[in-house]
Amino acid sequence: MGDGGCGGDDQFQRQQNQSKADAHTAQLADASLAVSQKCHDRTQTSVTAELAAYADKLKAIAYVDAPIGTTFAQAIAGRGSSGTINFNTASERVRLCYPHALVYDKASNKNRLEPLSQRAAGLREKVDLEKGFWWSSSNQEITGIVGMERALSAKFGDAQSEVNQLNENGITTVFNGFGTGLRLWGNRTAAFPTVTHMKNFENVRRTGDMLDEALRFFSLQYLDRPINQALIDALCESVNAYGRKLIGDGALLGFRCWYDKVRNEEEGLPAAGHLLLNYAYTPPPPMERLTYETEITAEFLANLKGSAS
Repeated sequence: MGDGGCGGDDQFQRQQNQSKADAHTAQLADASLAVSQKCHDRTQTSVTAELAAYADKLKAIAYVDAPIGTTFAQAIAGRGSSGTINFNTASERVRLCYPHALVYDKASNKNRLEPLSQRAAGLREKVDLEKGFWWSSSNQEITGIVGMERALSAKFGDAQSEVNQLNENGITTVFNGFGTGLRLWGNRTAAFPTVTHMKNFENVRRTGDMLDEALRFFSLQYLDRPINQALIDALCESVNAYGRKLIGDGALLGFRCWYDKVRNEEEGLPAAGHLLLNYAYTPPPPMERLTYETEITAEFLANLKGSAS
């Protein structure tokens, strides 16, 4: 068991394979939000459910807005069975957005409401391109908006502020504090707080999606080749090389791919023309919370020195 003696393909082939996987990962950064803006004017519960199913099929993230006019209390209540809005979902592929944003309309010379979802999706793509898909889009400034549909209390470190209460219920919102600008606020999908696994962080979920699909497309070149040790070695080493690349980029903290000989043989997979490779990885979770523990001590009084005579 373990790595199964996975050796290396030639260096030129590894570099080619890595480039293909990198290129596909870049394409996925765009594709993974393809359904994020389909619910701008359709926020009914049924549409949210359809978007969740569609996102699950595509391995994407659907950004869903609360209806215009939703109050803070209604947004929170909407996470439960007694809620009257479309927020009662625990899908790890749905990101709940509240409230709507205010944007300046040059044609009418007035502010108008716009779904937060489209700004959040645009910011997500911006962060992907400038920082990487493994970064959270939370605490990043949203440009092009002048305010929000409803003023929400926002104070860093205050768990009772309205923006932090929304986050505690799996809702993404906007932080607008003194001198901060308007910042997207919230790291998690609608799976939180029901699911406490780190995959409820959107960037962790998306990193897994990027990795999974990149490896699937990369592996296409190996399909229908003879099953032998050279094939297993080439697959394992190429995938591990890509994992090392992502570690170097900062996208992963660790990665390992291996061929489990015992499991494959027990399940009769090679004889059926089937290989099973395992891989494990750890994306970097966002630092959502920071605590300083303080102590007033007299020990540093010893640093005082006598005056010069």
